[in-house]
Order: sequence, then C-alpha cells, then structure tokens
Amino acid sequence: MYRLFRDATKYEKGTHQKDLPCLNRDLSKVILLDCNAAASRISPRNALIVKKWEGDPRDTTLMDLIPFFQAIAASGVEDVRDVLDFYRNEEDVVGAFKRNQELLRKQQEEQLGQLQQKAGARWSFFGRKQ
Repeated sequence: MYRLFRDATKYEKGTHQKDLPCLNRDLSKVILLDCNAAASRISPRNALIVKKWEGDPRDTTLMDLIPFFQAIAASGVEDVRDVLDFYRNEEDVVGAFKRNQELLRKQQEEQLGQLQQKAGARWSFFGRKQ
C-alpha cells in the first residue's frame, strides 16, 4: 500500500537499507518486497526477496505473487513474518506456494469425500436410511 523511496532508507555499509521500524506500523503486518537482500538488513524477517526484473515481458513474478498475498490477507495470520519464515529457504516462493496450495486442496477433497461417505451411509437423498 505504501512505497518507500531512497529518502526513506538508511545508508549503511555501502547500501541503502529500508528502515521499516521508522514507519510506525505493526511489523507483524508488513511485507517488504525487494530484489536486493541487503536492502532488508534492518528487518530481514519482513522481507520477501525476488529476482530482479530485467525487462523480460514474460517475467510474471509479481503477478504470480498476487494469490500468495491474497492468501496471507484472507487467512488473518497473526504475524506475516511466520509465513515468510516458512518460505524463506525456497528458491521459488511462488512455486512452493502453488505446491502447498495443491496439497491443501487435495487434503480438503479427501476430507470432504470421507464426510460424504459417512453421511451417505446414514442418509439417502430423500431421508434417513433404514
């Protein structure tokens, strides 16, 4: 929702670092999306580092991250840093998220099937079975 520009950084050790604590925001709700890990040294747990966009129109990384961010927002997590920690060592966050979503979908389908089997044993379409 907010963008930080160079004037909102601290220059330390030869890099501009984004100083999230100075934003006066609850850092449990802040995600720093950047292509430079050095920019997040002050609050590394809030950072999601992606590959730098090199002008390739086929690079859809930012668009592919939309469902990831929507899932975080919709789930009402207490602290986004826990989610980011979970994905921290993934080379491809989007791919890992998609795999996890697919696993979750399959688990939910299995649970629904089991519930339907249990209910089907006791109920028919028109009422209770004898």
